[in-house]
Amino acid sequence: MTVFRTRSTAAAAAVVAALLLVGCGNVRGESSNEPEAVVEPPVAEEPIEPVVEPTQEPVPLNYPLTTYSSTFSNDDGFSQTLTLNIGQVIPGSDPRALDAWYSVGGLSGGTPPCWDSGVPGSGNTNFELKSSLAGYAFGTVTITNDAPDFEAQELVYQWTGNTDGSAFGVEYSDSQNCHALYGGLMMNPDFVSANWGPVPVVVALNAYVSPAFPAGDPASLAIPLKVKTNLWGGSTPIEVLLQPFPG
Repeated sequence: MTVFRTRSTAAAAAVVAALLLVGCGNVRGESSNEPEAVVEPPVAEEPIEPVVEPTQEPVPLNYPLTTYSSTFSNDDGFSQTLTLNIGQVIPGSDPRALDAWYSVGGLSGGTPPCWDSGVPGSGNTNFELKSSLAGYAFGTVTITNDAPDFEAQELVYQWTGNTDGSAFGVEYSDSQNCHALYGGLMMNPDFVSANWGPVPVVVALNAYVSPAFPAGDPASLAIPLKVKTNLWGGSTPIEVLLQPFPG
């Protein structure tokens, strides 16, 4: 049995070797008859310049302000001058409303006083002034002590006018204040220098926009905004008839 296995293994090895020789010969023959492949050098592609879209600078809103001023004085010679710069009424639903607020010094990125908020002094604790239906006039208030050699006297200014539910708002450096105009807003400036302000202010007109008046109800502008003081007599109050913002 041992001899039979040795002979079978040797015979198989011989057959394999013969097949390998035949295979190698065929490969050499086929390789000698084929032409060598020519490798083309890579073609460098021209770089594609990125398309840069022209940028458009934001156009500042043209929101002109009208100036109203009055001097309030008493018999002792003390006097203060209030200057109101106020713009036209823009519907709160108009995107330009916030641009107008920022243009008068309102805190950038924020909303003005009386914007989707309750209105103290309106007589209705559940009342909320909705910006989508209200109209807003933005501006600034400055009060000057006309006797700078003396400490400014305490004087309370009263803002009244416009329709029920409308309000007057002020933005201070650290807070906002919104109060109904129908009953009157009392403003008591705290002087730290000869001038108080300018501070950004807003007049908010309730129900200015409606399906019947999508651009604003002109009847809301018929009642003037008034600024007066009852503490010092003989002074002329300021009266303002607000105008609609065009287009």
